[in-house]
Amino acid sequence: MKVYAFIIIFVLLPLPAYSQEEFEVIQKNQFSILGGLSLPTGDFGETNTQKAGFAKTGFGIGLELDVPVDESFSVVTSGLFLSNPIDESAMNTLFQNAFGSSANVQTESFTSIFALSGIQFIGRSSSTSKLFLHAQGGLLIGTLPEITLTIGSAQSTQASATATTFAFAVGGGLMFGDRFKVGAKYLSAKPKYDVTASGTGGTAGGTVEQPTSMVLIFITIGLSN
Repeated sequence: MKVYAFIIIFVLLPLPAYSQEEFEVIQKNQFSILGGLSLPTGDFGETNTQKAGFAKTGFGIGLELDVPVDESFSVVTSGLFLSNPIDESAMNTLFQNAFGSSANVQTESFTSIFALSGIQFIGRSSSTSKLFLHAQGGLLIGTLPEITLTIGSAQSTQASATATTFAFAVGGGLMFGDRFKVGAKYLSAKPKYDVTASGTGGTAGGTVEQPTSMVLIFITIGLSN
């Protein structure tokens, strides 16, 4: 899979006058690394709905660029990679109920690459921390995992598929100093995958919409002082 880097250059208008200390904080761009837990929500994490994704808790890593506009607002751009395994136990139960105890499923994990940018509000909550809230829009490059179903001596495999679609995110949390963030981000998209399944009965294809949403609990660490 190709991963694309997005570079956004912002030309700032002249800012109001601040003290020297405030100006140094405001004008400094911050490049950060991010890590956390990806908690599936909605259909993505369900096991008994029409568009159930059977996704389980996974992990997320990424990079963020924070470009201050003034003391209260900044532009935050994120590149995120998230991986969520499939609940094979729940999927096996589904197929065994339908086809008997010999049914067995083997799967890979969902992968989601988000490229997002948007506005961030920053407000002071104490002398040592600041509250931040942000809203972002952009793209999801999602990968539907390969799924192999075996029933007795028969086997069918749904090949992995990739789709790109619009995505959005909203989030918030606390900043500590000018390098550390702890927060949560809700991400959502509705990719449509062109899928192909092949097995002893032949080959079939179609389009599958898989709602993909999760809450990312994250920590970011700034790479500049």
